[in-house]
Amino acid sequence: MTVMKKVFYILLFAWFGISCTRSGSEVGGEFSATEYYIPGYLEADMLKEPDVCTDGLVSLQFSGELYLPSRGEKGDKFRELSAFYGDTYYNKPTCPGGPYVLCNEFERIDVISDRGFNDIPAGSSLDSVVELLAASAKPFIDSGYDPSYGWPDNATDAYYRDGEPIMCGTYGGFSPVYGVLSDLRAEDLKLLYFSYVGCMYLSFLEEPAVKEHTFTVTMQDAAGRTLSCTFEYTF
Repeated sequence: MTVMKKVFYILLFAWFGISCTRSGSEVGGEFSATEYYIPGYLEADMLKEPDVCTDGLVSLQFSGELYLPSRGEKGDKFRELSAFYGDTYYNKPTCPGGPYVLCNEFERIDVISDRGFNDIPAGSSLDSVVELLAASAKPFIDSGYDPSYGWPDNATDAYYRDGEPIMCGTYGGFSPVYGVLSDLRAEDLKLLYFSYVGCMYLSFLEEPAVKEHTFTVTMQDAAGRTLSCTFEYTF
């Protein structure tokens, strides 16, 4: 993880800590209860070139349309999504500005390489040697906002590097979505945590004999969209 990213994470965690532990009056305003746990949905239409971190993780980056509880068509879309996922009766104060989720319902995530990866030929799926590290709000919402859900208390050691969490901004009712790509189900890939820095990662379980690769990541969702990006990686 780069030094600049570490500094950013430290500042962001500090802000979340202040915002979520002090009263509204202490930080210059009152936190009002809201019926929505999720304050924003990103409908991704592009998978941008990922950030290859110094610790070997590949940070996936998304862009698209952000729906917030505002007026107009985007606000209507936000309320439609909230009703669809049953996120309409949280009725508790929330921290300003987060957490957002992706409203794409992904059905498959795959990775291929332009070169052979040990016993896997070039162009063949690497879904048995690549794992995903993400987080989903769906189990928490489906449970009726069960307070036993918590982040990072329910995250495995895989979500830490050198004692530091790899994902920033997640809190409250998020659950890990973790495993090799071939084992993930479509149900696992709903309401995935989104932020503009560090929201979803790929990790290689093996180191190939050939060290330089150009990988292509493909994500297909239930609406028929295919998001794809290519990046170079040296082991």
